[in-house]
Amino acid sequence: MTEKDTFSNEVLDTLNDLDRDLTFTFDEWNLFTGLFGHSEKRIDILNSSSPHLFHDLQRILQDAVYLRIARLLDPASMKGSKNLTLSYLQQLVKRSGHIALADELNDGINKLRREAQQVLWYRHKRLAHRDLDASKEASYIRLSRADISSILVGISDLLNKVHLANDNSSFYHRIGTTRDSASSLTYWIAQGLRSNQIRHNVLRGKTSSDDLVKFFIHEHPTIDH
Repeated sequence: MTEKDTFSNEVLDTLNDLDRDLTFTFDEWNLFTGLFGHSEKRIDILNSSSPHLFHDLQRILQDAVYLRIARLLDPASMKGSKNLTLSYLQQLVKRSGHIALADELNDGINKLRREAQQVLWYRHKRLAHRDLDASKEASYIRLSRADISSILVGISDLLNKVHLANDNSSFYHRIGTTRDSASSLTYWIAQGLRSNQIRHNVLRGKTSSDDLVKFFIHEHPTIDH
């Protein structure tokens, strides 16, 4: 078998499944950064509406991304069970006869594991398990948003190496789409907060004619003004 031989269906099916996993990871990370990494003004809007809800959502989204990254970087198998991971894909690529590509993937995976060491520790010690010593630690310093984004792009680059070797194409799983969802959500929350404030002013008699117009517009946005 030579480096030019096509990949087996098992390789391509595994690649497609990993593409899907990574796309979901990017979606969650984009939503997280769109909500909590955009600006202080956006944080103020979220805190003004439901601080406890968004505090929990921030933690849940971050934990979900950490878990997904850790799973993608898991070994190819554990205790006799195969894992859908980059390492499993690397083994399939090697068995397909693409030795140079497999070596390149292996180097890339090891590099990502070093960069994601804090993520892997957190998943093992505090997220998936309740390590006694780790649970007593007062705080845990998470990686920066830039570091997490870099790891995700690194995973994407490795998957695209296989895509390029297969049919000279690449798969797009990058920062982008769900940031619009965060923008839309915070826009409507801000509109609701503004309308609520005007409503209070109307009820208390502390309003001007301009405030009444604003109140009317926000309460009836479909009417031509």
